[in-house]
Amino acid sequence: MRREAPLNGSLVCGVDDSDYARAAARVAARLSEKLRLKVVLVHVSQVPTLVGSRALGSRDPSHASVSPDYDKRAQSLLATVAVEEALGPVESRVEFGLPAEQLVRVSQEEGAELIVLGSRGQGSEAERVLAHGSGGSRGND
Repeated sequence: MRREAPLNGSLVCGVDDSDYARAAARVAARLSEKLRLKVVLVHVSQVPTLVGSRALGSRDPSHASVSPDYDKRAQSLLATVAVEEALGPVESRVEFGLPAEQLVRVSQEEGAELIVLGSRGQGSEAERVLAHGSGGSRGND
């Protein structure tokens, strides 16, 4: 029987406040345990901008006026999901921008072996992540 080399990267799990994301977090927990991967929970929000701001419509988060409480609420969401879904030790990241682009970027930075997402309806982020990641993801090496 052929044995595969152990994976030694991480698993990125996109999280929002939906039941689908919580189900994905449970799957991420099981996969990370079996594959011995570090879990990186990521919450991505499109950048909120103020009317009249030159950043309106911009994808560059450095130009946006972000609510000071937003990061704190997002970190709280990630901590809650980690505890309620019994994920154990995780790394948490809050990112701003287009979710698919940011999830692929984080997965590349983290050396992720897998990206786990919940699906919800038509046009899910999972489809967009696959489209963004197909050109430069580790899976095509």
